[in-house]
Amino acid sequence: MFKFKDTTDDDSMYDFRYVEINDTLRPNPAVDLSYSHFEGARIRYLFCKKGTNLEGVKFTYDTIRTAILEGVNLSNADLEYCFIGKADMKRADLDSANLEHASLISANLDSASFFDADLESIRLDSSSLKQVNFSNANLRFAICTNAGFQNSCLSGAQLIGTQFWEADLQSANVEGANLLDAYLSDANVRDADFFEARFDSTMLSFTNLGEAKIKYIVWGDSLHKRYYIGDENFYGADPADNRRGLYAQIIEDTYHNLEGSYKIEGRLATADAFHYRQNDVLTKSYPVLHPLRILRTVFLQWPYGYGSRPIYLFYWSFAVVFLFTFIFTLFTSTRSKSGIYIVTTDDNGIKNESLLNYRNGLLFFDCFYFSLLSFSTFGYGAIQPKQWLEFFRTKPVEFKPVGSVRIFVGIEATLGIYTFALFVTAILKGG
Repeated sequence: MFKFKDTTDDDSMYDFRYVEINDTLRPNPAVDLSYSHFEGARIRYLFCKKGTNLEGVKFTYDTIRTAILEGVNLSNADLEYCFIGKADMKRADLDSANLEHASLISANLDSASFFDADLESIRLDSSSLKQVNFSNANLRFAICTNAGFQNSCLSGAQLIGTQFWEADLQSANVEGANLLDAYLSDANVRDADFFEARFDSTMLSFTNLGEAKIKYIVWGDSLHKRYYIGDENFYGADPADNRRGLYAQIIEDTYHNLEGSYKIEGRLATADAFHYRQNDVLTKSYPVLHPLRILRTVFLQWPYGYGSRPIYLFYWSFAVVFLFTFIFTLFTSTRSKSGIYIVTTDDNGIKNESLLNYRNGLLFFDCFYFSLLSFSTFGYGAIQPKQWLEFFRTKPVEFKPVGSVRIFVGIEATLGIYTFALFVTAILKGG
């Protein structure tokens, strides 16, 4: 049995520190136990009737096998590192309570209130949390695997690193919550409201966000990981892992579902972002030097962003033109027989061919103009450029590739045709 005794602590009425109570602790509701101390106590059975006032009580480091606390006032209570084997805390008031590292596995907390409570690293595995108020609560790194949050309010809650594996969040209100690095894999989010919730490296594999209200989710705050799910943190961590293909397929499917969901919502920019992520995962699923990875990177990612970033076409075009400008300049400046020749016509109508040189100071500009013509595929047959910009030249000139440089002319022209096709695709898609 336990013994009531006075305490010198003015903030508490009773002191049960480090006592072991093998019998039932059944305080009379008429007794005010607010701000009492139970630190380190071992209680076999704690039974409190509805209306019992346990405000500010300290249960830190306690072990309670069974607790019946339905409708009890535990606001501002301190249950840090408290372990409760079986807990029935329906409609309990735990506003502003401290439950850091507490364990309430398989507890019944339906209709309880944890407003502004500190639940960091709490264990709520398989607990029933229907219609619970977690507004503004701190649930960082909490373990809520297989817990039921149906119709609960998590608005403004800190859910950083919180584990919701296979949790049921049906019709939950998660407005404005921070889900940075949270685990929502295989969770039920049907009709959940994620208005302005922050998703940043959140794990979403096997979770159909399309069933939730996702239109105004904030997807990260950095460009690199703006539309990035945390599942990618695990994928590729071990290049030798023979399950890389499986991981890639799971992540691709997740991004594909997100893309489709946002298309339905009419958020095409967000849908395009997830389309990019989906294709990027497919590209990276191949080894670094694999031909398919190289081809997808060079011809799909760089010029067009896999079809979701048409602005890349302008950067790609300028990059190709300037790259071949330097190639043509290099070939021509070596004074070899291969390079860009200039064809001029004298007053008697006789054409003279000569290799471009530095003497007139126009070598780079001439090569740039020639590269631009090659990329735009004007050609050098029946249609030939008759003059360079009059700002640089006062007489009509023609350019003629000679020798092995013609290989690069053909490559650039091919890239020009490919880029033009991408431009047309972008225009049709935008229309």
